[in-house]
Amino acid sequence: MEKDEKRRKEIEDILEKDDEELAKLYMKKYYKTIREKREEIANALKIKVDDVVYDKSEKFISGNRNKFEIYHKTIKHFDIYSLNEYEIDFYHCNIEFILSKGPSVYAENINFKKLYFINCKISINIVDDFCCENIHFLNCDIYSLSFNKVIVKGNIKFSNSKFVNKSVFNSCIFQDSIYFNNSHFKDYVDLHACKFENSVCFYGVTFEKTPNFSACYFKEQKAVNLTNVNIDNLDFESVEKYIEDNYQDETYKNEIENIHSEEKEKINLINNKHQLRCTKNLKDSFRVIKDVLISQNNILEAQEWHKLELYAKEKELEINLEKYEKIMFSPRKIKYKYLNKKNITCVNFINGMEWCVKNFFDSLFTPIEYFINIFGAILYYFIMGGNPFFSINFKACQNIIFDYMFLWKI
Repeated sequence: MEKDEKRRKEIEDILEKDDEELAKLYMKKYYKTIREKREEIANALKIKVDDVVYDKSEKFISGNRNKFEIYHKTIKHFDIYSLNEYEIDFYHCNIEFILSKGPSVYAENINFKKLYFINCKISINIVDDFCCENIHFLNCDIYSLSFNKVIVKGNIKFSNSKFVNKSVFNSCIFQDSIYFNNSHFKDYVDLHACKFENSVCFYGVTFEKTPNFSACYFKEQKAVNLTNVNIDNLDFESVEKYIEDNYQDETYKNEIENIHSEEKEKINLINNKHQLRCTKNLKDSFRVIKDVLISQNNILEAQEWHKLELYAKEKELEINLEKYEKIMFSPRKIKYKYLNKKNITCVNFINGMEWCVKNFFDSLFTPIEYFINIFGAILYYFIMGGNPFFSINFKACQNIIFDYMFLWKI
């Protein structure tokens, strides 16, 4: 009630003033001199006023009186609400801050006009949704970049930039365009579960380590530019390395937290479970990009990503084999306990042939190719000596032979 009464009196006071007084009040509240703007920016960034340079040329070109430049400074504080009406160019700066609205539920939304970072060193953690006209990183060294489940409205550009350490875009929604033109990812980049509602550009991007596009959604696949993407360093070893480096996520740590080091069997099972999940996610990641390229009729590039998908599938089979071997040869968990090897071989053969016949009419291959595939699967099975594992995983063996036939164009 007190606030309402105070507001009512303010309105009455304004109504009593004449036009000249109103104009003065407006100028005092909303009009700022260049000096005052520089002071406001300096306070928001906690730097000296003399470090904020007014861009006079922009005033004559576009009439913009809100464009400023900052050179060779370390920026560790960023008052988002004081800077939302300015366009600021940062040159050769060290940028280190967290972009957040803070704990208050009544905090205003984050809005920017234009921010340009040129030849800067970047360490930014973004934890809240934000809106911008344009944010551009040009020739930057990005040491840390994290988008944590945020909605981004506005264009973001990374041009000729180098991502030195792992970059994370965790379950974000990009409502406008995002560009990574000619950028270089020296470490992992995690784009899993992101939703891209507009154009995405990876033109000329180099991935030195395996990227993660698992569960990504591209609203318009034709608007995804994957031209000249360099994945020459990605092979079976890089797939193995990715799994080794990334399967111990927060879920894994929570699950293994209360298990004693002596319980090796439980630890092995948990390791195997999370390695398998990580491998399947990685296989889906390669499939996502492969499908985008196929939708663009870029079959040659799609085959490169399909090859990586096969590597992930092979690793998945390998992890499964380790799992079942541990189960089967454990004294307390022997499967097929009452079957001799001859009976196991018959069961496996019948299971395999049943699956082949059942799926015959669903095959995309010609009958000749299909019978070659059946023969190859059976031969592969017998070479393995009737291992009980293949009665469990025969379908997976069929899938991998299908894939290799497609790759080798048999």
